Amino acid sequence: MFTYLEGLPADTLGLIASGPLTHEDYKGLEPKVEAMLGHGPLKALYVLEDDVSEFSPRAIWDDQVFTWNHLRDFSHFAVVTDLTWARVMAWLIAPIMPVRMKVFPKAEMEAAKAWIAAPD
Repeated sequence: MFTYLEGLPADTLGLIASGPLTHEDYKGLEPKVEAMLGHGPLKALYVLEDDVSEFSPRAIWDDQVFTWNHLRDFSHFAVVTDLTWARVMAWLIAPIMPVRMKVFPKAEMEAAKAWIAAPD
């Protein structure tokens, strides 16, 4: 499921992923991002909790469609997780992404917030 982090700058989407991720989670994400786009390029702080257990097949598709549709809408992307597979995936895709991307362990959540809030 997705929950949203509060207290971030208006141009920053704070998202926490936990448990199983479903099509319904992505359906709720799209309107949130669309509403934020009026602020210019967005930044994202994406936290993957240790209990992210599965992605439904439809959620995997939704993730790809969301990424494709909004790839150029984000300027910065911070990934906060202790999951080895997620850290490796972020490291592998960072060079081909058109955003500044940085990965932080969960113990450095405050550093991730500072990095994402810093001016360009």
